Amino acid sequence: MRFHSYFTKVSNVHISKDVGLLPWHIGQAEAWASSLVGHFVDEAYPSLEGELDGLEVRRLDDAPDLAYLDRSFLRYLREEAIHIDVLQLWHLGRDSIVYGTLYKRYNPKGLLYLKLDAYNTQFEERKRYSMNLAKNMFLKWVETRFLEALDLASVENRAALSLISNTYPELASKLVYAPNGANDSFLSQHFPEPEAAKPFLLCVSRPGSQEKNCELLLRSLPHLRLASQYRIVLVGPGTEAFRLAWAEALLSHPEWRDRMEWKEEITDRLELYRLYSQASVCFLPSRVESFGIAYVEALYFGAMLVGHRGMFAYPELCDQGAYGTFYDDNDEASFAKALEEAVEMSERQELREAARKYARKHFAWSSISDEIRMHLLEAKARLESKA
Repeated sequence: MRFHSYFTKVSNVHISKDVGLLPWHIGQAEAWASSLVGHFVDEAYPSLEGELDGLEVRRLDDAPDLAYLDRSFLRYLREEAIHIDVLQLWHLGRDSIVYGTLYKRYNPKGLLYLKLDAYNTQFEERKRYSMNLAKNMFLKWVETRFLEALDLASVENRAALSLISNTYPELASKLVYAPNGANDSFLSQHFPEPEAAKPFLLCVSRPGSQEKNCELLLRSLPHLRLASQYRIVLVGPGTEAFRLAWAEALLSHPEWRDRMEWKEEITDRLELYRLYSQASVCFLPSRVESFGIAYVEALYFGAMLVGHRGMFAYPELCDQGAYGTFYDDNDEASFAKALEEAVEMSERQELREAARKYARKHFAWSSISDEIRMHLLEAKARLESKA
């Protein structure tokens, strides 16, 4: 089975997330070959030489776009669709419905798979594709053809299953739960034994990004009471505005000056994984998350989690609070309390071990990809029975 995943603009950071991990793990099975197709926009891709060594990439040229469509990918579909057994697209968008419909026209025997990768709130009502009435009517017509042609769609949290099935009943029979996961194949090689937790709380995010809301951490400092040995480590490239806010917060709260560290960029994946392996707690201050990949990578090593219910996969990731705490969205006092409670949980070694087992059972890419392949083979059998 030839599995091709298309992602418009691929950077190195995408490679080590689901964009690269899904096709890489799909391609590990015997008789399956996979490729990541797209525009590769970075100069270097160390993840292709390290963590995802062997992933086949197909680089599209930079032909000018045709309105909202990728002209290079349109040509790619015209030339290659007949050779693609499974085309995997991302998001229910106006580009995806056009690409998927064209793919099935070129290759009616091929399988069309959509990874929705969306906020639940985006499916509370049916999608509007354009404010222009005529354009929206046309795209709605294309959407109907696309949904009819679609063979499989997956969502990353269970609450979305019923929500999407109610809003798009024509998707109900094609919709499956397939979360994101940790790259267990790679991690088991480099971290065969669990490491002892160190007294620090870890956040891997994009400081300064509005939706990531790392300012909540800074606002919570007056409320936060942690034992003196505990530190906070923030990882991720930030904006100049956040850099100023960080400096001002430490100036206002000198008691935290030597207990907070901001690593603005870590390009070495092993270095980042080593932080995950040692963290006592992993938290995200985000207003919203469709999944929160940092959570699952930290949980793989047994860290306790801190989040809220507006992060749609979070209740499943922390097993309804068994391996994490909840705070009220954007509430600094509630956030500080949740961090303190998570630290207390992290000091129970048996809880860390249970979290590791839970993550390996439910959020490991090797098993998630097995499930996806099984669903694709079932979809293939259904398609062939209709022929």
